[in-house]
Amino acid sequence: MTWKRKLLGRWSWKRPFISLAWIYFLLSIVAYFFGSKLLFRPPHSGYAADGLRYKTIENGVTPKIGYTWLSPRDDKSPVLFFSHGNAEDIADYEWLFDEWHRAGCGVFSYDYPGYGISAGSPTEASVNAAASASWHYLRESLGIPAERVIIIGRSVGCGPALALAVKNDHAGIILLSPFMSAFKTVTRVPIFLGDMFPNDQVILSLHTPLLIIHGEDDRVVPCSQGHSLFESSPSRNKTWLALPHCGHNDLFDENEALLLEKIVGFAIENGTQK
Repeated sequence: MTWKRKLLGRWSWKRPFISLAWIYFLLSIVAYFFGSKLLFRPPHSGYAADGLRYKTIENGVTPKIGYTWLSPRDDKSPVLFFSHGNAEDIADYEWLFDEWHRAGCGVFSYDYPGYGISAGSPTEASVNAAASASWHYLRESLGIPAERVIIIGRSVGCGPALALAVKNDHAGIILLSPFMSAFKTVTRVPIFLGDMFPNDQVILSLHTPLLIIHGEDDRVVPCSQGHSLFESSPSRNKTWLALPHCGHNDLFDENEALLLEKIVGFAIENGTQK
């Protein structure tokens, strides 16, 4: 008996199928138990709590949440509630928040558990809980009416943004480089258990104004996924904007003026209190 036979056993037509079954089983275990660690990539914090620009929500229910808040121009102007992407925190968007603020909009953004100065570990449940607690703080502690709030999600932030939107009244939704679901970003079809952020299912229940922006050359989240969400949306007031020669992380690099115009215009049109 050769060493190959000792190592691999006798050949049979069943072996490839058994091997595939074992590979699928092992990948399913990894996806189910380690999906959150594969999905979320918290960077080193780019800021510290200063009591001015960056503060914390400590409600006794969720772990401490880092946030930033810029007041709107007046009590009728729209407010942008922003959920950021992966491998970044709210400090990475300071320049963008300042641009929105200069245009008259209020801006509220928060960090997920384990990101920035937020405590805890990121999972689908903990991220959604942080989004919900931040929303409650905006509405109750800061006194911002829901009809003035535009919910914005960027990349992985589209998950908590849509989960929040489906449970709360709001003025409109903006999705930047959105994905159908966490696993479908990689597999395109739902072949593993434990998928996270089923955006393609959540969006079916949302009828509010919608703006989706996606780079045509996005190699992280294919543009087709953003367009699929747009096509699935039942909203009668929806806009699709595909940016040519643009990938996942350079949306604003060559299109800053256009995106500011589109986002602020959408916010003013739908979030200004009459």
